Amino acid sequence: MSDTGPAPGDIVYGAQAADGSWSFEVVGQVNAQVLGFIDTETLSFAERGSNGWGPTLVAQADGDPFQVVGLAVDGAGEPHITYSTVTANGPLDGEIWHARRR
Repeated sequence: MSDTGPAPGDIVYGAQAADGSWSFEVVGQVNAQVLGFIDTETLSFAERGSNGWGPTLVAQADGDPFQVVGLAVDGAGEPHITYSTVTANGPLDGEIWHARRR
C-alpha cells in the first residue's frame, strides 16, 4: 500500500522445510491491496490445484461486509479461516465466523 491509497501487489505463498529453510512462491496478484480495516463482499484464499494456484471461495457476503480475516493451517495441512461480519459501527457489533473444509 502506498501512502496515497490502495496499490497493486503479489500474493506470496511461504513454506518452511523441516531443516528450517523457507521457500516463497508468487501465487497471484491483487489490484488494490489495502492494509488495515477494509470491508469486502467476498472472501477467498489461494490454493494449489492440478492446474496451479487459484482462488478458493470461502464465503460471499449476505449484506454485511467481512473484516478482520485470519488464516491458520493445522497439523494435517488443512486451512482454518476466521473472519468477522460487521452489522453496526457504533457501537461496533457483528459476528465472528470460523471456516474449514468438511
